[in-house]
Amino acid sequence: MSARWWYGAATTAVAWAVYLFLGRSADLVALLSTAGVGLGLRVGLFALWFLLPVFVALDWRAVREDAAWDLALGPWLLVSVVWLANVAAGTAYCVRRESALRNTVPSGRWAYGVAAGVAFWVALVLVNLLSAVVETGVVGAVFAGPLVLVALAGLPLACYLDVEHVRGHTHWSPSKRFWLAGVSVPVVNVFVGGAYLLRRRAEFAETSDPDTVELRGVEAEPVEPVPSPWYRRIALATAAYFLLFVVLGGTPGLLSVGLWRLAALLWLPFGLALLPMVHLDVEALRDYGLDWGPTRYLYLSAALLPPVAFAYLLRRSTMGRRALSLP
Repeated sequence: MSARWWYGAATTAVAWAVYLFLGRSADLVALLSTAGVGLGLRVGLFALWFLLPVFVALDWRAVREDAAWDLALGPWLLVSVVWLANVAAGTAYCVRRESALRNTVPSGRWAYGVAAGVAFWVALVLVNLLSAVVETGVVGAVFAGPLVLVALAGLPLACYLDVEHVRGHTHWSPSKRFWLAGVSVPVVNVFVGGAYLLRRRAEFAETSDPDTVELRGVEAEPVEPVPSPWYRRIALATAAYFLLFVVLGGTPGLLSVGLWRLAALLWLPFGLALLPMVHLDVEALRDYGLDWGPTRYLYLSAALLPPVAFAYLLRRSTMGRRALSLP
């Protein structure tokens, strides 16, 4: 089974995230306004808008017989053509699909994403209230910038994946439609998200051994991932870089060093940190019985090039499944 359609869905979701979160930056606006490169980028974005549901549909057609996931494809395809929601839908599909191929559910760490999203919206409400009486300065600019879009897409994403985890490890079956609708509405999501976290905590407290709860729709035994903590750390470092880049580069008037120069300068500390992480992760895979061959050294160039880190994360996922004799 090929993962090429999954690669397409993941790449398309990231491309849309970059465009939506950085669309207000002066450099990107100027680039998209040009007749040559800008026109090509606009046409490419328009094509990607419709390619995301195509990639999702083709990938699901390829893996549905092997994935422990009862996916209703229609709603996913509809959401994947909605502005901003397509970023959350594409990312959620890629993550959920990977866990389904291992006969399990997403990690419970997505609850931290729900908590972070609720905390952000609480802070945003407070900043807006304070801005009426005091000057909020840089803090106000950041909270009025692309970070709002990140929260709008990120909170429903984290909530969906955590709901899947809760369904797999407790006897509670939370309604996806209810909770996702609630956390998608600004301000309302503070109360809905808080209520969800409280109910989640209570359910896990009542479940003496969450790992013994039978996963619904899963007949095979869960397959543990390749035992390497470095893969998750690489993903977290890359996500932290992207979030910081969005905040610094996408907030109007915050910095004036230029978007592309900022991307390069900001990557230097992250790239240096990723260099040993990639090496140790590759060595862990090698000890597990998977040798990537000579191309594995090319991924060490992630220390200089952010796209290489993203490519590493994508291929690392499929290579990890191959090491476990999965499709």
